[in-house]
Amino acid sequence: MPQFEMKDWKALYPKVEEMLDNFVLHLAFANGGQKLAMVEFPQPVVTSWNVATGQRHFDREVIDHDTVVDVFYSPGGEHIYIGGNSRCINLIDSVSGNSRGRRLFHRDYISRIRMTKNGERLVSGAIDGEVCVWDATTHGRMRPLNSFRTGQGAVRDLSLSYDGFLCAAGNDSG
Repeated sequence: MPQFEMKDWKALYPKVEEMLDNFVLHLAFANGGQKLAMVEFPQPVVTSWNVATGQRHFDREVIDHDTVVDVFYSPGGEHIYIGGNSRCINLIDSVSGNSRGRRLFHRDYISRIRMTKNGERLVSGAIDGEVCVWDATTHGRMRPLNSFRTGQGAVRDLSLSYDGFLCAAGNDSG
């Protein structure tokens, strides 16, 4: 466990030593299965692993103590996208853990993120029902899809067609 986690846990639970470990909340493989990203909870930590050697690339505390709700790799495996309660999608380098300086913002908590197979578009959904399509190269918003903003609940899941031209979203109303 990284030192910053130990320090935080000991401050929160000074009498309970067996609680000094996070649990795995999300996992994602890079294309080809050579890298694995792991998101832990309750201390929001992203860890990147080399699957073949079992070696860690990095442990990184998530920006703003975000509760991460989704994580995935770019198609080439060079970046990890994470999104959550900070209302933004963060882009980090999959080997160094350094921020790539890109943050894509929603008006409310992000509930799901997906990327097209070719890596050209990123789609994100939020708990207010908004679904956004982003240009994955420029990180600019392409257009909001207001047909999914029903006002009846959070986007619970997203799926993209293989060619990336169709997006399906499921929310609390069905």
